[in-house]
Amino acid sequence: MPITETVEQIPCCIKFLQELLKTNANLSEEEFISLSSEFHHTYEVPAVVRFDGEGCFTLPVRIRGKYIEDGLFDSGSNANLTSVTKANELGN
Repeated sequence: MPITETVEQIPCCIKFLQELLKTNANLSEEEFISLSSEFHHTYEVPAVVRFDGEGCFTLPVRIRGKYIEDGLFDSGSNANLTSVTKANELGN
C-alpha cells in the first residue's frame, strides 16, 4: 500500500508528517530525514483501545475501508507498534 493511502487511514500520521514537513520544508527529493531518539510525538488515543496486560494494548485500524479490531499492538518496549499477527508469531 502506498504511504499516501496509509497516512489517510491513520490520522495521527497526518499530524506527525505535517510537523515533519514544516521543520524540513527545504529538503530536496534526494535528501533523507532522520529522527533522533529524543523525538517524541503525542497522539490522541481512541477510546476503543483495549489493554491486554500491564503496558500492552491493541488499537483498531481501518485500511482501505477494512476494519481490523486488533490491528496494532504495543508491547510497552522500545519496539513500538507492530501488527498483532506478527506479535503472535513471535510468541508474545
